Amino acid sequence: MKNKIHFACLFGVDYELDLMPYWIDHWLSHHLDYYKVFLHREAGNIDPAIVREFKYAGFDVTEVDGPHSNGLLRAAAISNYASNMESSDFLVAADADEFHMIDYRKVLDEYDVVTGFMVDRYGDRLEKCTDNPFVQYYHEEPFTQDILKNFTPPFLQNTQWPCTMRTKVLACRAGEESTYAGSHVMKLVSSNSRILDNQKVYHFAWRESAARKTAVKSYFSEENLFEIFAGKVPEENVRHFNELKRMDQMELV
Repeated sequence: MKNKIHFACLFGVDYELDLMPYWIDHWLSHHLDYYKVFLHREAGNIDPAIVREFKYAGFDVTEVDGPHSNGLLRAAAISNYASNMESSDFLVAADADEFHMIDYRKVLDEYDVVTGFMVDRYGDRLEKCTDNPFVQYYHEEPFTQDILKNFTPPFLQNTQWPCTMRTKVLACRAGEESTYAGSHVMKLVSSNSRILDNQKVYHFAWRESAARKTAVKSYFSEENLFEIFAGKVPEENVRHFNELKRMDQMELV
């Protein structure tokens, strides 16, 4: 392959550190050409040891802070990175709780865009990752290939959870346009682009950190927040959640 394959991720250190060692090993096993990580924290400094670990693994590291804003921070970081790549090179974008099981060296010789659907893996309760996530979170949701879906683990179904976008753009040429807020759809695809679809994106969102992440995504309800915290929502999370809702309402005016 003549064209380079880049990897980029906005990695939330407030939520994903338990997955970090397995996630790093997984992505390095793909043997891509460049690895970029934007280490993100809502507020405060990032532990220098975390920065060093990513750098020692071979990642180019940039630290970013501020609110996640339902993916707008991710979009700004990754789209800016993509705009500085050669348009014929490829960008693989993944979240810090996502694992792709694709031989990109082979696949991107034959295709220009790779798309698929998220498949959630989960355990019997919300717990930190302490082992190979494919072993620890041994349940897998059915691969129904729904564009919108409100899947939640069986132990979190007392409230009505919202439908979320389940499509994913796993990889594409930098010259194409993806919606990097969540990499859910392509904005622009060339008429002659070769597309590989229906690939699985293994998603490990239902862990201990799911409780804290729920409070920074405005599309969840207050009822969801109380269920996932078993009725004991920390005051900090309530304030953050209410601020997100307030910002959403201002945008609608």
